[in-house]
Amino acid sequence: MNSRPIPTLSNDWSAGILAATLFLVPAVGVPHDYLLQDTLKSAVAAFGVLAAGLLFFMARCIQPRALAWHWIVLIPVTLCLYALCSSVWGHAYLSAVESLRWLLIGALVFLSLNVFAGPRQSRAFWAIHWGAVAASLWIMVYVWTGLTPFPQGAPPAATFYNRNFAAEYIVTTLPLSFYLAWKHRSVWSVGVSGLLPVPGTIAVLMTGTRSALLALLVYACCAVAWLAWRRVHKLALPDRAGRASLLTTALCVVVLGSIPSSRYSQLPSHNDKLWDHVFARAQSVSSELEPPKSSFNMRVAMWKASVRMLQDKPWTGVGAGAWEVEVPRYQDPDTMLELDYYAHSDILQLLSEYGLVVGGLSLAFLLAACLQRAAPTPPLPQDPQRYALLAALIGLATVSLFGFPLRLAGGGMLFAVLLGMLFSPVAYPVLGSLGKRTYAGGVAVFSLGLLAAVWLTMLAGRAEYHLLRALDYTQQLAKTPKTSTATVHDLVDHIHHEATLGIQANPHYRKLSPMISEVLMAHSQWPEAIWILESVVASRPHVPALLEGLALARAQLGDRQGADAALAKLQALRPAQPAIRNTELVVLANTGRDDTARARAQAWLADGLVDVKLLQSIYALGLKTHDWPLALSALRHRNRLWPEQAADGHFRMGMVYADPAVHNRTAAVEAFRQGLDVLPPAQRENYLQQVPASLRADVEKGT
Repeated sequence: MNSRPIPTLSNDWSAGILAATLFLVPAVGVPHDYLLQDTLKSAVAAFGVLAAGLLFFMARCIQPRALAWHWIVLIPVTLCLYALCSSVWGHAYLSAVESLRWLLIGALVFLSLNVFAGPRQSRAFWAIHWGAVAASLWIMVYVWTGLTPFPQGAPPAATFYNRNFAAEYIVTTLPLSFYLAWKHRSVWSVGVSGLLPVPGTIAVLMTGTRSALLALLVYACCAVAWLAWRRVHKLALPDRAGRASLLTTALCVVVLGSIPSSRYSQLPSHNDKLWDHVFARAQSVSSELEPPKSSFNMRVAMWKASVRMLQDKPWTGVGAGAWEVEVPRYQDPDTMLELDYYAHSDILQLLSEYGLVVGGLSLAFLLAACLQRAAPTPPLPQDPQRYALLAALIGLATVSLFGFPLRLAGGGMLFAVLLGMLFSPVAYPVLGSLGKRTYAGGVAVFSLGLLAAVWLTMLAGRAEYHLLRALDYTQQLAKTPKTSTATVHDLVDHIHHEATLGIQANPHYRKLSPMISEVLMAHSQWPEAIWILESVVASRPHVPALLEGLALARAQLGDRQGADAALAKLQALRPAQPAIRNTELVVLANTGRDDTARARAQAWLADGLVDVKLLQSIYALGLKTHDWPLALSALRHRNRLWPEQAADGHFRMGMVYADPAVHNRTAAVEAFRQGLDVLPPAQRENYLQQVPASLRADVEKGT
């Protein structure tokens, strides 16, 4: 069906509300530690979309007009409905969260089709541009001065908490900034329009985010291909004003990039100049192929787990939002924790959660629609605005291959607006004959949506506030000596109170709650640690580290049944993991089953199924039960398998032989001498001072 122009309304403020939201989402941040940055951005985006939708339909109740429609809206709507259905076999809470996310994205695509059509698109372009500029300026201020009003996990991050999040957002907006510079090349003074893309470009380079740097390279390739295409078709190339604008951009980037800063040396590249920092980050992909703990290899591990997930459930997926719940089952057997809570590839995560039928077809239809819009139409008209939108979507797709911008408020909002503006010229009017009842229904839906958004935002804010307050108290507890009983007791009470309020508001908060329980366990606050761990395990039942902590904590309280139940689940997840044997040994020893524990330990030693941590636990079990041969056997195994720890191992063997219950003076002296022999000369005096005084002279004689 051919598209027809859809008239705008003079009393429709929805475009202004959406434009303000597009500016505010990247520009504002939380200046304190009691609310996460993306929670604020999600609230701003949700309220902006819902308020714009409410005003949109209210205006049409007063003055009815046809609505613009395009089938592209059905893609997020389909994903929303499938997310609701997947709660049957997936994670009910996370499926509901995903359905709301896609519902908002679908609403925003629909609104963008209608309110950002024709001349109004420039308003959205400027809003996106100035929002990105505001975020870019925060990055530049931090790099050059070290000042920032926003808490940051991985600076320079502006208002995004993590520099990767900031870079992925800003780099997506750059094609729009370059379009605005090109559009105003002849209106403003010569070259002045070239200043528009400078802040965004500099900010992306300052972050050193590799996916964003790759997106810049993709943009450059697209620009070269576009120029070559125009040349082949004998179309006009950039004029003098356009070349002057581009030259201004390049000169400003080079000059600003030449300003040194000590802040670059704090980033992973450890350089103090921007260009050295950028080149080091670009080269780090190949250099990080070796260390197993590098960020690139961790991403590869997550991608492999996502592929295994997709192979296991190719048609239905594991359920919307359930990637973080199911991923431990698909990780390498020696992994005890999730490597992250997102797959670091929006494409792979979509396929693994939604399956090939819904997720795969949605991606295929989206790609086909974008390719159709990219195809030039005779007689090859000048349409730079369309290609700027396509370039921005290409950039977003590039960073989505290696990150999760679509899971964040800024990236999801950009995706919806770009998609809506791209297809608004080919949208067509529908529902024009349904009258005011249709629009009144829209008013009712968006009004209810606003009320729900208020309630959900208050709930999310309350959960984060109390959990982050509890985390503050745990940090104080970690610095408090265990001997300060009164202080420890007061802090534990505060932690319990704040954690209770936070978990009641949101029992599915995986990230913060376990951090609280770790410190509580370190201070032997077992009851408080247990109920926190149980709340997390109820929502994330496949994380080995959580089950291990729960089993150990219950064992410390002598809860044999609870410890065995957690241990059984842990063994089912990681049956061949040496760390699980250590957990089993500790559980047996702490629940009154020393004989069983010793028998297991002897069998594992005989079969060689041990690691350093397990050998240390076997040694401790031998000391506890006075099974000296078992303790000595564990130390001999450790000395042989990990010779770098031999000095400590021989010293401990000497202490066992010197124990009055063993009283083997000759063996003790020989063990101490062997430990002394493997030490460097600078450490020997300190070693000798720790040898029992009655044996020290004999040990020194043999050296």
